[in-house]
Amino acid sequence: MADAPLTPGPLGDGLSALLKHTTDRRKTMAGLLVGLAPGASSAASATPQAVALRPLIDAPTDAPMQLNGVIWDFVTGDYAAQGESDDLRRSARVPASRGAWVRRSDATIVSRRSDAHAVDTRLSDLSDAMPRRPEEFGAVGDGVHDDAPALQRALDAIATASAAAKGGGTRPGVLMLTQGRRYRCNSGIVLDRRLHNVTGQATLDFSGWSGVYVRVTGSLTEFGNAYGQNGCFEGQIVIVGSGGTAAGESVGILYDTPVKASATTIRTVGITVCRCDIAFRIGSRGYNQDFIACKAFECDVVFDWTAEGEDSDERTSVFGGTFFNSRLFLRHRRGAGGFYVFGCSIDYVAAVAEIDGGKAQFFGVHFESDHWSDRPFRIAGNGGAVMLHGGWILPIANKGGMTHLFEVAAGASARLRDVVTHNGQVLRTPDPATPTTWATGPGRFEMTGTEPAFEYGGFPVRQHDRSSVLADGGFDETDIQIDPVWRMADVNPIRSRDGRDAPGGGRAANNLMFARATTGQLAGSGCLRIDKTYGGGSPAMLVILAIPVRYGDKARGGFRARTVSDRAGRSRRMIVRGGFAILDGQDAAGVPIVRKFAPAGDLSIEPPTDRYVLVAPGNGASDFAAPSWATHYLIQIDLFHAHEASFLIDGRWADRF
Repeated sequence: MADAPLTPGPLGDGLSALLKHTTDRRKTMAGLLVGLAPGASSAASATPQAVALRPLIDAPTDAPMQLNGVIWDFVTGDYAAQGESDDLRRSARVPASRGAWVRRSDATIVSRRSDAHAVDTRLSDLSDAMPRRPEEFGAVGDGVHDDAPALQRALDAIATASAAAKGGGTRPGVLMLTQGRRYRCNSGIVLDRRLHNVTGQATLDFSGWSGVYVRVTGSLTEFGNAYGQNGCFEGQIVIVGSGGTAAGESVGILYDTPVKASATTIRTVGITVCRCDIAFRIGSRGYNQDFIACKAFECDVVFDWTAEGEDSDERTSVFGGTFFNSRLFLRHRRGAGGFYVFGCSIDYVAAVAEIDGGKAQFFGVHFESDHWSDRPFRIAGNGGAVMLHGGWILPIANKGGMTHLFEVAAGASARLRDVVTHNGQVLRTPDPATPTTWATGPGRFEMTGTEPAFEYGGFPVRQHDRSSVLADGGFDETDIQIDPVWRMADVNPIRSRDGRDAPGGGRAANNLMFARATTGQLAGSGCLRIDKTYGGGSPAMLVILAIPVRYGDKARGGFRARTVSDRAGRSRRMIVRGGFAILDGQDAAGVPIVRKFAPAGDLSIEPPTDRYVLVAPGNGASDFAAPSWATHYLIQIDLFHAHEASFLIDGRWADRF
């Protein structure tokens, strides 16, 4: 076919034709810049048909020309002795002794601005800085064709251009995923956090196979270490895996590099990972990651910080994300690593954290689920710790047989500060005499400022089933006054704490007496036996526990009670009150003086004779907070209605938080 002659036309027409018939973006940019070069005119545009390498017969010599996406300049000089080549063509209008057409290199093309202060931009610099699209490298994005090789070719091209940046440094290049495309991938892709920025609005569909889907690796910066420019993985990008199971075979994003002194630190922003065994895994040199507004769902594990990786301590931070409908939010096994979560929602997972030596802190996080497994926070390992600062704990229902919220192993700790909770009553216990408890295990559990969301929003009865403010809650010591117990009301003047000052019967005896017993206890070696001498309607009241408080402290306590089977009386009604009081020293008999007592209400029970029952007064938000005037939290037992009955008290506890 004969070569088409050059037909000058408007710049816009030339560009439209050029964009339609070329795929090389550098040639496209070159065609655009012809019209922007000084002295260029609309005559510089050419037809899109390919022009063979031949003399530019009719071409003018006063302006650059574009032929088939290549820029030619007429350069004056003696070229008569030089033969024609791909880079030099003779003109039919001007003798070669006076000049020739010289192919312009990308490196010499510049974009000039009318502003005198603007710096000229070389085309090579400008085009390398432009985003690349997977379609340039053969991707289709229809959800059917395997686009993984094309995606990797694009990333490799960007890495080559980025590493070749002048000045000895690096400049992360950009891969722009085309909006709305679904790139099916039958193999993984690898990007370098130093060389790549990946962005766009698309889906990476790895549902057809299992493996590491996106590997973020790292290389040394121009400084010979991990410091310098970092790229990003950012946009409305969804990674779809082959199914979230416990097999651990499919990993959404792995941050891992074997290069010593480097890192995989990259901004991960707006990424959604679903249906993966592990959504985000922190491997070797994966420290100092920032996850911003990310999502994950239908995964087995959302974040997995492994113990096996090299040089992977320091921190990982998660900001404003939403993570739901997965089995486990965090598995953290890096002893010297701090995992920080800020303002996220962790909803409808089966478990929140499995910590083995690592540290995790949650700030203003919303925890909500209707199917938490038993002990959704599990902290183990020497130094393992979980800290909650603010936020909500909201167990909607208990479908997993949940008995405790936290399990804290030896050497580990869990701390809650100013957390709001609701529906704590959904916890289940093996029997009615066992109180619901926040935490179990030999480790340390602390609460400060935590309270129910609403007046009666539900709250676990105890903090920790193995610790209490009381030193001898079960009366196992021979001295029952290690934690003071005393009478507050009796038919006779109170001259002793225990009522044993007036032994005998008839009117000489006190109505209320108590002493340590070593039979019939719930557990341990002892319990407290309380005897009421007279019938119903006679005053008989004692304080079963008292702990000091300060303004704003939260406090709560309780015990287990049963009626002595051989002295049940005609009434075994017991009124229990918990509240705050002012204690003002002791009287001459050593009995504490109560100046003021403000109970939250009456709890009426009739303890059975065959078993212990749980007694825990108060469950409203206002029941817990100490007023400014209070010095102590007390629990009273009022036996005014009991008739010639005896009771056993064991398993006392008191919490201050």
